[in-house]
Amino acid sequence: MEKKTERVELVVLNKPGVLGRVAGHIRHEGWNIKRLTVDENVNESGADSGGTSFMEIDVEGTHTKLAQVMDRILNLDCVISIAMIQNGEKAVRRRTQERIADEAHEEKTAKVSAKPESAFRILAINPGSTSTKFGLFDDDFCILSKTIRHDSSYLNSLGSILNQKEFRKNCIMQSVKESDVDFSSIDAIAGRGGLLKPIESGVYAINKKMLEDLQSATAAIHASALGAIIASEIASSLGVNAYVVDPIVVDEMDRNAKLTGMPGIERSSVFHALNQKAIARRLASQLGKPYENSS
Repeated sequence: MEKKTERVELVVLNKPGVLGRVAGHIRHEGWNIKRLTVDENVNESGADSGGTSFMEIDVEGTHTKLAQVMDRILNLDCVISIAMIQNGEKAVRRRTQERIADEAHEEKTAKVSAKPESAFRILAINPGSTSTKFGLFDDDFCILSKTIRHDSSYLNSLGSILNQKEFRKNCIMQSVKESDVDFSSIDAIAGRGGLLKPIESGVYAINKKMLEDLQSATAAIHASALGAIIASEIASSLGVNAYVVDPIVVDEMDRNAKLTGMPGIERSSVFHALNQKAIARRLASQLGKPYENSS
């Protein structure tokens, strides 16, 4: 079937990562994004509609397929409405206010059931610049995921990032309690690793030396340093182990890849190894290939 360029218009909530989620979904459906713009969403009087943005996307694909997946995009919790031109007229589909309210209520009041007897329960912590995310997993299955937003002015008032530790830790503990999680059911804590000294990828038990690295002047400039620090303190209080997995300073570069052509200056390996390896492992699994032997 011949492909042509279609325009899709969306009204979305101003949530972190909304652009990536929408664009990622479109690419997953096999469409080619030709143009994408994002602007403030305004009402008929021209006033800013706080909390939402307007996205206009030109995509290359078949009209039939685009129409079929409108509902799929609308299922993203960050999308309020989606519009396309069909038969010369704009067709608009919206999530109802009742549905939006129900989803917000479900997220706020989500409760965690008792841990299955054979499951291994892990609390994973990921601090960001203005938010703290955490997830609770029974083996590989996520049973709870939350994002705690922080006021940037309040974080700034605390001074250094390390001074945010108690505040963020208390936010996590309070949110976990509100979800009726039995802390004694947690078997391990995982924290996002910060700027450690270069190491190979893998799972590392958090120890004294790692904490010293994370609390150095270099590591303290990024909120990710708090991931392992908070994980270690919560784990200690629960009597369980704490870990980091594939931190952002994974260094597995070939010796020649570090050469710059200038004596005494080498390329360093600092990138989002955690994200890269997680997605690569997921793709390898879908393709039925071992990650280590895929290229």
